Amino acid sequence: MIKRLALCILVTASLFVTSQVQAGVFDAWSLNGSATTVDAGNVLRLTSPGGFQAGSAWAPEKVSLSNDFSIAFSFKIHGGSGADGYTLTFHNNANGNGALGNAGGFLGYQGIDKSVAFIYDTYDNGFKTDFTSGHNTAIARGGDLVDPFGGLDVSRPVDVNGGSLRDTVLYSWVDYSAAGSQLDMYLADSPVKPADSIHNVSFLPGAFGSSNLFVGFTAGTGGLTDNHDILSFSITPVPLPGALLLFGAGLTGLAAFGCLRGRIKA
Repeated sequence: MIKRLALCILVTASLFVTSQVQAGVFDAWSLNGSATTVDAGNVLRLTSPGGFQAGSAWAPEKVSLSNDFSIAFSFKIHGGSGADGYTLTFHNNANGNGALGNAGGFLGYQGIDKSVAFIYDTYDNGFKTDFTSGHNTAIARGGDLVDPFGGLDVSRPVDVNGGSLRDTVLYSWVDYSAAGSQLDMYLADSPVKPADSIHNVSFLPGAFGSSNLFVGFTAGTGGLTDNHDILSFSITPVPLPGALLLFGAGLTGLAAFGCLRGRIKA
């Protein structure tokens, strides 16, 4: 009976254990261009500090636009002279898990159509997506960093780590709401998700030509360079705020009921 009770306590407690960012193994990802893995497959390195590289990496499973989800990841840009940045990209490009864009300020993304990308940019090339001074984040669509969304300026300065995306571990989240066909992006210098998003984009369901999309990362270097490392990655469902408490309470009730039944039988 003591062993069974201890097991019930463990099961009940585990229902409330969550992780903001989970470490991932990238060996199963599809790698293109300069992308590789290091640290026994636990770090995804999109570029090394070599000039004019382009790398992309796509997760082994697609995401569905029919359901809410949240992507969480951590990253570090370091080891070079400071360029150019990377993207988190959703796409239905004809090249599938072999999709790869152009190097340099094009971040390994330019040319991947049927896509939406969240941009983490460390060098100003004068594009619509990096008009802000210093490091910035932005949104692009259709494989076009130069003139995304028909000229809409969607860039904004980085507001964490003293305005820098380099030389420290940073954390980001992208949430998807199926009801509004909307993606929201968050950025922080700790693994605690901020309350407010810094970018959001809504789009027509037909923008991708499919409801099932490849998701992954692209990066580029030019005359200046960096390691662009993704340190962890996870995708989880996002329950409605009102349902979260009920879901947890329901699980707790079921766990307690199971413990009670076990104790009666002991």
